[in-house]
Amino acid sequence: MEPGQDNRTLKRLLEELDGLLTEEHLALRKLDRSGIELATQKKLDLSALIGEARAKSPVTSDCKELLEKVKASAMTNQLLLVHARACVHGALALVHQQPPEIGPALGRTKTTSPLAVSIKG
Repeated sequence: MEPGQDNRTLKRLLEELDGLLTEEHLALRKLDRSGIELATQKKLDLSALIGEARAKSPVTSDCKELLEKVKASAMTNQLLLVHARACVHGALALVHQQPPEIGPALGRTKTTSPLAVSIKG
């Protein structure tokens, strides 16, 4: 379909995005790579359509409520994605007999050795 020729309303597009985020959530929980990639592509497509629909019509209170729900779902999925990435990195480290990395995504940073501080001057 050509850009600008989609007749779905902003509310309908947001409902589709909400359903897509639910599908993405399930794919993330299963670590389903193809499902995650498909959801990403569909989100990009919907994003463009939502931008077009937003330019054509005002945001109603129903749409604002849906936007809040979509925002919360997207944040949850982002957290799942960060967690899944950390789990995969940890598993790969174990396979390669290396200590798992601890990074800023988990709220901690790597240190190479303990730090000694002299308080005598």
